Amino acid sequence: MKEVRKKRVVVGVTGVFGSGKSTASSFFPKTWKKVDVDVIGHTLLLKKEIKKRIIKNFGKEIVKNGTIDRKKLGAVVFSNPKKLILLNKIMHPLLKKAVQREIKKSKKNIVIDCALLRQLQLEKRMDFIILVTAPVKLRKQRLQTRFSKKGIEQRWNKQKQPQNPDIIIMNTGSKKELEKNMRKLSKFVMSYCQKNNSKS
Repeated sequence: MKEVRKKRVVVGVTGVFGSGKSTASSFFPKTWKKVDVDVIGHTLLLKKEIKKRIIKNFGKEIVKNGTIDRKKLGAVVFSNPKKLILLNKIMHPLLKKAVQREIKKSKKNIVIDCALLRQLQLEKRMDFIILVTAPVKLRKQRLQTRFSKKGIEQRWNKQKQPQNPDIIIMNTGSKKELEKNMRKLSKFVMSYCQKNNSKS
C-alpha cells in the first residue's frame, strides 16, 4: 500500500479502454471530488495556444467546426508511433500538472479517473489505486459500436497499467453489480485510510 496522507484520500481509478473505469469512478460518494483526466484533456485542447501547437504538428485535417476532432487526431497518432510520441510529449506534462493542481487545491476526498495513471507518473500521488478490468471479448463488445477493431487494438497496445494496484475489480457483471461493488469498496478505502491516519 502507498503511504496515506492525512485528512483526505486520493484514489486513482484506472483501466484500459472499455474496462468500465469511468463508470466505476462515478459510483464513489457524491461528497468526493471527481477528476476525469479525459475531460481535462478535452479542455486543454480548447485552449488557443495548445490548439495552435497541435494543429501545427498534426495538420489542419484534424480540425472540425473550428475545434480539434479527437477522433481524427486519434486516427492520426495511433497509426503512427512517432506522432503518438510527439503528442504525448506535448500533452502529458500538461495533464500531469492539471491533475496535481486539482489534488493540491481540493480539501475533499478525491477520485481520479485516469487511464494514463502510469504514463503520467501519478501513481505516487495516489493513496489507493484501483484497477478496473474485463475480458478482451467483453471490452470489444462495449466499444465496437463506436470504434473499429483496429482502432480499439491500437489504443490497447499503447495503454500501460499500474504494476502494483491495491485492488483489482473484475467488471464482468451488470452496471448494478459494479455499483454495489464500488459502494462497498469506497467504504473499505475510507475505513482503511482512517485507521492509517490514526496511527500517523
